[in-house]
Amino acid sequence: MENQIENRIQSFETRRIELLKKKNKLLPYLILFPIATFIISFLTTKFPPAFMIGTAFAGIISSLIYYTHIGSHLNKLKGDIKYTLLEKFMSTYYPEVSYKYHHNKQQVKSILRKVDLIRADKYKEEDVLTGIYKGADFYFSEIHLLDESTDSDGDTSTTTKFRGILFKLSLPNKNFPKTRIQSRRNLLQMMFGAFVHDEEYDFWYETKDEYAFQDSMKALLPFISHLKHQQGDLRIQAEGDEVTILMKSDMKLMDDPSISLDDAVANSEYKVNMARQLNSLLFIVDSFVNDMQSDEITEKLELKSLELANEPLFAKKPK
Repeated sequence: MENQIENRIQSFETRRIELLKKKNKLLPYLILFPIATFIISFLTTKFPPAFMIGTAFAGIISSLIYYTHIGSHLNKLKGDIKYTLLEKFMSTYYPEVSYKYHHNKQQVKSILRKVDLIRADKYKEEDVLTGIYKGADFYFSEIHLLDESTDSDGDTSTTTKFRGILFKLSLPNKNFPKTRIQSRRNLLQMMFGAFVHDEEYDFWYETKDEYAFQDSMKALLPFISHLKHQQGDLRIQAEGDEVTILMKSDMKLMDDPSISLDDAVANSEYKVNMARQLNSLLFIVDSFVNDMQSDEITEKLELKSLELANEPLFAKKPK
């Protein structure tokens, strides 16, 4: 398997170099085409809208040509690189995890419409990882939620409502009452909500059954508090054996730094960052499954960080 992955990575590098050469040859013509159209139109017509429309049309054609010959192939290459490096990381550090990777949007809209955490007009999602780890079904992805508004002139604009990481966990042997936990409340929740401030862990919650909440979630509260202090904006809904989590984050999941034609596929910075991101996300699953305490969380995170820092990432395992 190691040899197969290495061969794939080498084939991606060959594709990258070929695509980069193609881009370097094609790009000057695509840039010159709208410029030449503007100059010719300007010299041959005295009607400004005519040469402006012609230039815009030429720009659109150049963009379409670039996407057809370069952009679409680069997107495919990015997906293949991520899938393969993910496969290598998981086989090295988490061989027991059963998983699937999706580059594009999957279930963000349906997941969030089933819970009372947030509403948005547009749901964007990428780099979706689903699977089973230590008996728990997990789903996490990078999401960008937007609201749309229309002004008096009929122009539509969008504003970011939430950007971060979406989690959905199905935890074995759990039975939570319907509960919402948030790092802070909005104005309507302050006026009309039934949120209670947990003084010990410093977050707000509302639950259908206080006794069941304390009984079923007590062991998880230290870790939830840890996440709250690490992430800032944290929203959780638990019900039955399911937990849905929204964590505000600037993390560029599996895109730090962004894969480009100018960088070699075997980019050590990219692999280090991807390993740290995935390790942190899977550690959250582990913490919910095992009801870790705050001191145990800190200790294990430090050990994992040292392991990743001192080990040559994606190195072949000793035989």
